Amino acid sequence: IFLRTDIWSHLKFTNKTHLIDKTIELKWERAKLRDLLVKRALTNGPVKLYIEKELQEKINIEKLSEEAKDKIFYLIFDTQVYSGPRETSSLNWMIERATDSLDGVYPREMIMYGNTAKTIQMKSGTTGTPLISGTSIRDSYYIVSKARCDGYLSEFPNFSKHFEKFAGKTSGEFSRTDLLEMFEGLTPSAEEAIPELSANIGILKPANKQHAATALNYNVPRLYISGLGITTKGRP
Repeated sequence: IFLRTDIWSHLKFTNKTHLIDKTIELKWERAKLRDLLVKRALTNGPVKLYIEKELQEKINIEKLSEEAKDKIFYLIFDTQVYSGPRETSSLNWMIERATDSLDGVYPREMIMYGNTAKTIQMKSGTTGTPLISGTSIRDSYYIVSKARCDGYLSEFPNFSKHFEKFAGKTSGEFSRTDLLEMFEGLTPSAEEAIPELSANIGILKPANKQHAATALNYNVPRLYISGLGITTKGRP
């Protein structure tokens, strides 16, 4: 049986703790997420021909070395979203903005980044190497964030009013006092909602590795910033 970690955490049944030593948590690591996007891209005939022309060799998807996968990824996606010696790679940039407060990152958002960035690139009318520019990757963030909030957060209707309270805020950083004031008068209460939004739903991350229920400060992961209607200054 395969279950998302957030669904598992919400399940309540007798003797659930007896299953802890019988469970395995599967996580999508960086290399696996890169491989996912590379393999999906190579199923497109013209893209595969383009890659083979650039590498000057035929490609067997199942026998690619780690080095080859990196080369292919950066022939498809720009090396960086923002250029500069201290800037992160485009792959890391996407992963950071697809990660929730539980440090979970899933294929759905990464696939959406790829598909959305491709669509934006095609609409721009510009072509070249790499196929998808850093600007197109950057602009896809807003669509991915909104889709995540519209889709995933709809699974928690009891907290819909709590989610709405983030709209219009100008920072993704909140003190416990801020959240208590924001959620005042709502059901579930602020005291119940804060740990739930943090430990189970994943839209609040306790600062400095504090406990979800008692932390003094929280951050909204970048994955949710734009989708929740939070408008921050500078880069997404």
